[in-house]
Amino acid sequence: MTRRSGRWWTGIASVAICTLGLTAPIQGAAPPIRIVVDDVPISVTPPAFLQGGTVYLPLAPLARRFQATTKFTPPAVDIQRLDSSTLTVRLDRLEVWSGDVVTALVEAPVRLVNGVTMIPRGAVDTLFDALTTWDPQDGLITIVTRAPFQAAVAAKPPRPPTAPAPAPAVGRPFVPEFQQDLTHR
Repeated sequence: MTRRSGRWWTGIASVAICTLGLTAPIQGAAPPIRIVVDDVPISVTPPAFLQGGTVYLPLAPLARRFQATTKFTPPAVDIQRLDSSTLTVRLDRLEVWSGDVVTALVEAPVRLVNGVTMIPRGAVDTLFDALTTWDPQDGLITIVTRAPFQAAVAAKPPRPPTAPAPAPAVGRPFVPEFQQDLTHR
């Protein structure tokens, strides 16, 4: 075998190994995390991922979904919400800022992954005024915004009283303890 044909076979073997390695199914890969906002499934790119027990979601697609705008000025990202408030998250920090005041702490730092700002699940609550729940068994994040939540609460009939109201406490009759005695002079 000549030197030239040896390189050719080495190249072919490398391509074959890479091709087989890329097409082989990954064993034990986690299923994708699904996101549901107000009972409507949404798709985000890049996908959400689980790292160290914390679910990270991409900020930009969620901001678009909640009609907010983002402005990246390293090392911070400003989120302008519909109610004209601006919140700031800083990379590798746990705080959410409003001006110079920390308004919330989240469970994990904000990350920059492949040029995309990824926020922990808890930051969604603060940034978009929503309630999130994570179901690890189903791989499902449920986000409920304020309007549907308030509508659901308003739709429920009021609960009937379970016990009669307590009777008013009977006070002792007025005792003129501090009344002046005008009969003595």
